[in-house]
Amino acid sequence: MERKVDTIIALATARGRGALAVIRVSGEQSHQIVERSICEKRKFSGSKPGMLKRYTMIHESGDELDEVTAVKYQRPRSFSGEDMVELICHGGEEIVREVLGRLVSAGARYAGRGEFTRRAFENGKTDLVRAEAINQIVNARSIEGAGGAVQAYFGGYEDRIARWEDLLVQTIGHIETIIEFGEEEDIEECGATDSAVGGIETVIREAEEEIERRNRLLEAEKGIEIVLVGPPNAGKSTLFNRILGYERVLVHEERGTTRDSVSERIRIGGVNSYIIDTAGVRYADNEVEKMGVERTWDYVRRSGVIVWVTAANEKFIEEELRILNECAHRKNIIGVVNKVDQSEGSKKGEWFRQEGIECLYTSALRKKTTGNLVEAIGKMVAEIAKHRDSNTIIWSERQEEVVLRMIDYLRNGRARFPNQMEIIAQQCREGLGCLEEFRGKRTTDDILDGVFQ
Repeated sequence: MERKVDTIIALATARGRGALAVIRVSGEQSHQIVERSICEKRKFSGSKPGMLKRYTMIHESGDELDEVTAVKYQRPRSFSGEDMVELICHGGEEIVREVLGRLVSAGARYAGRGEFTRRAFENGKTDLVRAEAINQIVNARSIEGAGGAVQAYFGGYEDRIARWEDLLVQTIGHIETIIEFGEEEDIEECGATDSAVGGIETVIREAEEEIERRNRLLEAEKGIEIVLVGPPNAGKSTLFNRILGYERVLVHEERGTTRDSVSERIRIGGVNSYIIDTAGVRYADNEVEKMGVERTWDYVRRSGVIVWVTAANEKFIEEELRILNECAHRKNIIGVVNKVDQSEGSKKGEWFRQEGIECLYTSALRKKTTGNLVEAIGKMVAEIAKHRDSNTIIWSERQEEVVLRMIDYLRNGRARFPNQMEIIAQQCREGLGCLEEFRGKRTTDDILDGVFQ
């Protein structure tokens, strides 16, 4: 993306109806463009930077368009490092469209994707990692993602990156000592070789731990999977609708209504999750049913929480017991004896308790018992989230790729001990270069285009 120096505008709040909308204007002509678009020109030109005042936005014809508030900023004391104005207008879609159109007619243009933040980067108002953190803060879908991105924005990654840099610099020093004085008898006594190997191995281990935390973060962003499993006609779909609070799936007294899984996002126990209604566990008669049952089994294997739903008025079927026995040892399973309006289901409840599985009695027709199930699921989900260590310094695909590349260089160097010391030193220097790239000190236009778009 070639850097533009003209004046850009963009809606800074989400599109759609709302009480208010914020529009940003940035560039050399931002103050003049806004001044052309309002009635109180002298009031605006005389206002001090950082002061919020009220104005009348007007059409080119001079007719009133909207009442707005505006605050102007003078370079370099703004988000973008340029002269800027932030306008707050009423949030109706048509009004926002008209205000944006008025600013364009006054000389601005619509910003490209990420262009405000790119200008901030190019003007030294932010670095590449903070820019990526802004994107993560805006798009985070979990408390872990949002909280960690805020830490990255305030430099939470610095200590770890600085530690790796120090270790690699020290390692290069040890290797150069070995190269320079390797023929002398006391070189081993000073421990240079052990220190060099130890430094490389430490950076590799800690970087791999960060990659693993990154993977856990992605899982957290996706959400914990809560899967409703059980035989046909046990009431899974009815409970699924009850938990969601609306009729998401078709419910019918005929067995096997649900032949494939249905999922919805839900926030439960304070944690973003997916709740999944699955096909009934049974002996399948045709290929479509077999595929549905196999997918159900896949969900059982990988899910965060298993809610096993079985009918109080029916016996355990063989296939049900087979799967239950395979996953009964897991701590993330809740047994639900449903349809207690038709039978007490005490024998089934006793079986769950003997297996060490928490058991609830519900009736999808009775809202109160469903509430107990939601509470139990919420507690289990919150407990899983509490023990999930996803506090990482890696918040973007770019950062992940850079760290993985550094690990490859260092592994290659480690494999060459003790005979190719010059190559090992070069691999460590390449690793240092990756850390500079992580910080954004070494970039190309292609990298920047990818980040800011």
